[in-house]
Amino acid sequence: MTKRMKLSVLVPIFNTEKYLPECLDSLTAQSLSDIEILCINDGSTDASLKIAQRYAKKDARIRIINKNNTGYGDSMNRGLAEAKGDYIAIVESDDFLAPEACEQLYGIANKASADVVRANYYYHSETGNLIHAAIRDQFLYHPQTILDDTAILYEEPAIWSGIYRRQFLQDRKIGFLTTPGASYQDTSFNFKALCAAEKIVYTDKAFLYYRIDNEGSSVKSLEKADYVIQEYAEIERFLMETAAPQELRYIAQATKFGAFNWNLIRLPHSLAAVFLTRMKQNFRAAAQEGLLRKQYWPRKYWLGLQMILHAPTGFYYSALALRDKLKRQ
Repeated sequence: MTKRMKLSVLVPIFNTEKYLPECLDSLTAQSLSDIEILCINDGSTDASLKIAQRYAKKDARIRIINKNNTGYGDSMNRGLAEAKGDYIAIVESDDFLAPEACEQLYGIANKASADVVRANYYYHSETGNLIHAAIRDQFLYHPQTILDDTAILYEEPAIWSGIYRRQFLQDRKIGFLTTPGASYQDTSFNFKALCAAEKIVYTDKAFLYYRIDNEGSSVKSLEKADYVIQEYAEIERFLMETAAPQELRYIAQATKFGAFNWNLIRLPHSLAAVFLTRMKQNFRAAAQEGLLRKQYWPRKYWLGLQMILHAPTGFYYSALALRDKLKRQ
């Protein structure tokens, strides 16, 4: 009789030889033993594959999926297709988990028959750890839908801070876009999973250590910035096709502005004007559909939107550049 697999941990890998051993050490040391660890190597050119193979020889729970470099989204979809656990966890190969993470997250999910469990997490760097408290106290441990509290939709996607019922993902056809590279594919997965879930359970405990050592790198490619536009097009498609409550469509526009703006202020000046024009076109189309509702927008986002929609092209970006210059003085 085949032993029931409680949890599948998906580990997408691309050239992370420096951090991969710490990640795999944390997974093989989990207090929950009924797990499988799927190492999905996306055509790494460093020693990542050899490291994963070395660990697989020592622990039979590790299974390696070796593939050509087709990108993060394709890697994750491959992992979802091959996973056998009741629940899915995602751990980036430069991050790591606390020893009790799988056991506690699975315990919460199993007790409530939850579709999604979300937790807090740590920002990790060489200087130490800082907890990111995205989960609000008053909603702990009570199964709910996203409409009971939409605050999590305004947070970072952080898809690796929780677990997901595998059958739920399959039934609702929730997966990843397969755009090239590793840019923003967690955005639509996060939004779709939270909006489709009939039971979300939150815990304020933190289990995952999210590495931020390299977070200062900037987006310098217009093509990569455009991937976030595709992610939100996918979110809007999903909300339309699933006849989601209108409130979620209004919120999607507000969170989209935050994602677009994050990209805009990191692009070189020569590319920012092009992306700003695309932002303006996108939100003008949303305005024509009646999807821009002030009550769903953080105040600074709403003010930025008005500048983009009504000021000359480039004025908003110039204002941001001036603000950043004043900050540096």
